[in-house]
Amino acid sequence: VETNIDNLLNIIAEEIKHVLNADRCTVFMLDEEKGELWSKVATGVESKEIRFPSNMGIAGYVATTGETVNIEDAYADDRFNKEIDMQTEYKTRNILCMPIVNIKHQIVGVFQVLNKFDGSFTQKDEEALIAIGATAGIAIDNAVLFDKQEKLIQEQKDMMAIEETGVFSGFYHILGGTINPLENRTPEKLRIKELLFRLNQKDFEEILVATNPTIEGDATFLYLQNLIKTTFQNIKISRIATGLPMGGVLEYADKHTLSKAIEQKQYT
Repeated sequence: VETNIDNLLNIIAEEIKHVLNADRCTVFMLDEEKGELWSKVATGVESKEIRFPSNMGIAGYVATTGETVNIEDAYADDRFNKEIDMQTEYKTRNILCMPIVNIKHQIVGVFQVLNKFDGSFTQKDEEALIAIGATAGIAIDNAVLFDKQEKLIQEQKDMMAIEETGVFSGFYHILGGTINPLENRTPEKLRIKELLFRLNQKDFEEILVATNPTIEGDATFLYLQNLIKTTFQNIKISRIATGLPMGGVLEYADKHTLSKAIEQKQYT
């Protein structure tokens, strides 16, 4: 069973495109926290993330109403979001769009199939998409849950590795990852807002950043350093020393090395 969300979405999109004899299929996922639909999967184009308000365009209409929409002429429909064509340099003729529903009957995304090769989308195409969507919705829901659990387990392992040294006494804050533009992990996708909120609620003297000694870890520390120095001038920011090898992972560091790295933390 495929549990990587990006791989799964790509497999589903390719299958839908093949079964419905269409030029392109996009799988939009619903980000309820940000009120956006997003996708990395648009078969026929390079993988790049697209985001827009969850009530915009045909996909937004379907995500909001839960209705299946079959449109013969996309540009004649006022609901059509022409910006996506502009972003992808693509010309949409006709559209079949259907909500993705999980096992709790909640809308978690939208299938949007574009440009059927032999005319317009038919009732049979709608029925085929419903059949695929019935199992795909559950698989996507499981993959999203697996991804969240995997990240949480890794973050907890890092925290436990520090706790076992016995040299750190303070509060923990899990960012939920590191900044990596190549994988579209921007600062907005980390729990940085929550960190700033906590810093406003209590008088902290120092923040010890314990990101892994990797390029992504360095980028995350530099971003936090600049943000915190600008926003909280009385709070020191430090990072565990470089006793850890470059590219190392906190979880696999021995207790002695990690203890020394914390004790010899570096101020900036």
